[in-house]
Amino acid sequence: MRVKPYILFTILNLIIADAANAQHSLSLMGKQLKTVPAYVFEDTSLEELDLSHNKLRSIPDDIGKLKHLKRLYLNDNQLRSLPEALFGLDKLEVLYITHNRDISISDNLNRLIHLQTLHIGDSKVIPQNLGSLQNLKTLRIWRAGLEEVPSYVFELEKLEVLCFMGNRIKEIPCAVSKLQQLRYLSFNRNDIERVPECITALPRLDYLGASFNPIMEIGFGIFGMPSLHHLSLVGTRLNEKIKYQEVKQTLHVYTKISEIH
Repeated sequence: MRVKPYILFTILNLIIADAANAQHSLSLMGKQLKTVPAYVFEDTSLEELDLSHNKLRSIPDDIGKLKHLKRLYLNDNQLRSLPEALFGLDKLEVLYITHNRDISISDNLNRLIHLQTLHIGDSKVIPQNLGSLQNLKTLRIWRAGLEEVPSYVFELEKLEVLCFMGNRIKEIPCAVSKLQQLRYLSFNRNDIERVPECITALPRLDYLGASFNPIMEIGFGIFGMPSLHHLSLVGTRLNEKIKYQEVKQTLHVYTKISEIH
């Protein structure tokens, strides 16, 4: 069977694109590295660098040489801090720094104004003002000991994904309704007793996570939200109290640990 020329042309373009992307990407994930090899910083055209799942205790200042870097993965290491040179990477769009026990993160993180995705956590010190990161669409702050939602969060109007899993937050503030682009909102594993009705003011919300909280009350208008399709209530006191006749058919209420997101 003959393959049509336009199909061959499309396949060739995809191959060329993949090759080009590979040239600008370097993965050293899971190599048991204790230091970053010097050759990493020789290719200043790098756009993606994955150093996750190693044993790194520090990142050299030479990271500042990678002026074209857009995606940087430093999660699952032994980092205690980040070099100041990293905060000069003004093209950076994605940064993962979770699972570095007791890492301290400088307020200079707010200089990375082109960030769209930021995962931080397991931190003894986290930035106090990230309001300048106006391009953020995904923000996950895990296990950082937070007792309340930082006020700067409500300035990040482009947020679509917001996750505070594993903190000590006691209240979901109604100011969260300012984040009109939110699709995913998770407060799993906190100290929340009430999920307020004001959540219904989020017109795009598809997933709401409130599992493993001492929740005593939830606004029942939440069960009728047109956009909401996933509500996680695993390990709460509401499992036996929910009036399922008020739950719309298109809403999946998670009550089993195997279903939790």
